[in-house]
Amino acid sequence: MAVRTDVIEEMAALYQQWVAPHLEREDESFRTGPFALYVTRPRWQSDVKWWSPDDDATFARFRDAFNRLPVARHFERIVDLDLGVRLYCPFFVTRTWCKATDFHVDYEPECSTNAYTLMTPLGDYAPGGGHLAYRDAWGRERVYTYRKGTAVAFGSHFWHGTEPVGSGAPRAFLCFTFGTDKARHWPAIEKSVATQSRLVCRPDGTMQRL
Repeated sequence: MAVRTDVIEEMAALYQQWVAPHLEREDESFRTGPFALYVTRPRWQSDVKWWSPDDDATFARFRDAFNRLPVARHFERIVDLDLGVRLYCPFFVTRTWCKATDFHVDYEPECSTNAYTLMTPLGDYAPGGGHLAYRDAWGRERVYTYRKGTAVAFGSHFWHGTEPVGSGAPRAFLCFTFGTDKARHWPAIEKSVATQSRLVCRPDGTMQRL
């Protein structure tokens, strides 16, 4: 789906100023300029890291970008909603190298069509490695090439990971987890989103520190 490139460029500028100088950090909370961030690195065969808001003000800045892209309207007919799509947590995602694809799903089957992850690159990255590897409906391995100004979103049952790539310049992405505003779906969704950050927005709109 298409997203507003002016919003992407704004977030890319914030990333370059406040996050890019700190790429050596991992598994810690820190302040950088006006932002409070928490960075975590899963123990995968890559250097992928998630940089999530660690206070309400930083979360609000990312939420503004999410609202302005806009993407939520594409999901209003397929998500079980009361009032509207809820943003659970935003991130910058970075990676430089990937030795092998760690295929995984973001959401358990019981999440159904009620939770999604959206990824959109902050720049144009050449093909040939480091893009989105996934398995199609027949189990065949495929590669989706990220393009600036275009986002990809995926929900439960979607096996994916990073296409292998050698060392090079860091690649950065804007990422959002979002979905239903109905509390009864939260226990299943929380199993996934609670592993990537310390601050999430629950379906009812309240902030939860993990």
